[in-house]
Amino acid sequence: PKVMLATAHAGGPAIYVGCEDGTVAVLDKTGGLVNLDKVSGAPTRISELDGAGGASLVVIATSKGEVKGFGQ
Repeated sequence: PKVMLATAHAGGPAIYVGCEDGTVAVLDKTGGLVNLDKVSGAPTRISELDGAGGASLVVIATSKGEVKGFGQ
């Protein structure tokens, strides 16, 4: 993986993994696949932004300049 982030939110813990080919996998606490998505370019940075009411957004930036958010 290029980037990885573990989060905890109301739906339970999750691990976001960004791979070199642009694949973004979201895993639950047991390692089970919850979601699979794609970004353009290789992920270069990953951050979690806290929102109102306990909501948060995981944001991934890529080598091609894309910035994509994944809600929780």
